[in-house]
Amino acid sequence: MAELNWKHSGRFFAAAVLMDFSATMFIVALPWLAASHGAESSHQGLLGALRSGIYVLFCLLAGLLVDRWNRRVTATVAAVLTAAALVLSAFAGSLWQVGGTAMLWSGMLAFFWPSMMAWMGDSHPREQLGRATSLFNVGWSIGSMAGGVIAGWLLQVNARLPFFVAAIPPLLACALLRVRIPRERISPALRVAPAAKPGSKRALAAAWVGNGAACCLIGLMTTVFVEFGKAKLGVTPLLFGGVFVTAMNMGRALMFLSGLRGGAWLRDWRMSATIQLFAAAMVATVGFPGSHWWIGLAFGSVGIGAGAAYYLSLYRSLAGEGARGRNAGLHEATLLSGFLIGSLGGGVIAHVWGLRVPYAVIGGFVALLVVVQVALNLSAQRASSAPTPDP
Repeated sequence: MAELNWKHSGRFFAAAVLMDFSATMFIVALPWLAASHGAESSHQGLLGALRSGIYVLFCLLAGLLVDRWNRRVTATVAAVLTAAALVLSAFAGSLWQVGGTAMLWSGMLAFFWPSMMAWMGDSHPREQLGRATSLFNVGWSIGSMAGGVIAGWLLQVNARLPFFVAAIPPLLACALLRVRIPRERISPALRVAPAAKPGSKRALAAAWVGNGAACCLIGLMTTVFVEFGKAKLGVTPLLFGGVFVTAMNMGRALMFLSGLRGGAWLRDWRMSATIQLFAAAMVATVGFPGSHWWIGLAFGSVGIGAGAAYYLSLYRSLAGEGARGRNAGLHEATLLSGFLIGSLGGGVIAHVWGLRVPYAVIGGFVALLVVVQVALNLSAQRASSAPTPDP
């Protein structure tokens, strides 16, 4: 197992901590800022959909451009503009301005992450990439958990204060990105790798499907579940955020931490598919009468499934054939696309058929996506093992 250059790999870890700390603060504080400008439930839903939709679209755009631009410069500029969007959000004087700054924030963040991920792939040899991506994933997981806590505390003081504070970490990340690390290994020639091996595109597509499937469950459980939990199970905000969502985040972080030992088993698609299927089955039971501890287990299983799927998706996006910037952009786009399907689709199902129904439907949908992953991976294995025809 190859040793990491901890100064270089640690830079990606620290930048991930800072950027997701800031991002989570923004996501937590945004609905409260919108509410202070008179936003109702319909406005909040539209705001969340716009923010997520812009992120998906700009990730696809970033995937087309990042491979043509300097990784370091692109990530640095995107971080500065993200900080600017946060400051503008704090000064927003109307709901429309809140929406505009949220869209700007999403667009700039969509350029930051693919640039960082592709740069990480360029600057680590393949034998180090598994541990490097695990360290990176642990970083943004830590940032996400800490950002939610700090944002909640600052919101008790003032609805605009979290945005000012959240603008500081991206600027600190810029400073980290500009530092030159001795003996840093950067291989621009690897931005566009050689022609794809037989079946590799199908294997990559399977990992992206898994990433979207896992995030579909996250979207359902972190948005639609709130109304059902309050109305049917007596779930309080403290229980939801302090126990259920924390269990989900800890399950995801556990997967990333296990990858620091090498993560070979996390790169096995069969393990990822099995964990996703288990998470889908657990979520499918949420609509039935159940205790709080069972709901906590369901949230934890969602986190474990998301961690396994995200790790495999990011690893294959950076280690496989093809342009790394494009692959990282698509990796991020499938993440938010899955979240949108789970949150918006689950919300529509709950409105039309009742609060208990979305969990079985979305769980079944994710199970179907697992079948798709299995078919793609088996097809990729057959293609890779097939004898090459003589010229």
